[in-house]
Amino acid sequence: MANSFGAVGYLFSSIQWLWVILLYSSLIIWLAKYLSPANTNQISKPVGTANSLSSSVPMIIITAVVTFIMIVLTLYIIIKIPSTLVKASKRVVQGAAEGATPIVLQAQNKKETKRNLIKLTPVIIFIMKLILIIIPVILAFTSQFIEKQVFNFFISMYVAVLLACFSLLFFVFQYLAAGLMSVKKQDIW
Repeated sequence: MANSFGAVGYLFSSIQWLWVILLYSSLIIWLAKYLSPANTNQISKPVGTANSLSSSVPMIIITAVVTFIMIVLTLYIIIKIPSTLVKASKRVVQGAAEGATPIVLQAQNKKETKRNLIKLTPVIIFIMKLILIIIPVILAFTSQFIEKQVFNFFISMYVAVLLACFSLLFFVFQYLAAGLMSVKKQDIW
C-alpha cells in the first residue's frame, strides 16, 4: 500500500519531466534543424490523388481492421504504461542507491557492513526522490531564458510547481503510510 503512493509519485515525477521536455521543445527543434544536413532544397514529388477504387469494400474492411488494431494497441499501452513506469523507476532508483551507497560509505570513512548499507540506502533513495522533483522545477524556471517559449513563463512555472507538489505529496503519503504500517525503510522504493 505504501509503495503504491510512491508509484503515483513517480508517475507525477515522470509527467514533470515530460513537461520540461515540452517547455524546451522549441530549443530541441531548433537544435535538430541546426544539426540536420543542409540539404533543404529537396524536390517534392506530387502526391497521387484518390480515385474511386479507394472506396471499395475490401479497402474499407482493411481500414476498419487496421483502425481496430490501433485502438486496441493504444488502450493496451495506456493500461500498461503505469505499471511499466513503476517497475522501471523502482529498478533505477534502487540500483542507483545501492551503487552509490558504498561510495558514500567510503567518503564517510565507514566500513561497508550490511547494517550500514541497510541504514544508508533509504536515505540515498529519499535524496534521489527530492532531486528527481527539484531538477524539473529548476529547468522550468530556466526556460524563461529561451528566446521562443512554448508557453508563458508563469503558466509553465505554475504547472511545474503543481506537478512537483503532487509528486512530493504522494512521496510524503508513501512515507507516512510506511510509518503507520510499520514497513521497513529498506522496503520503501
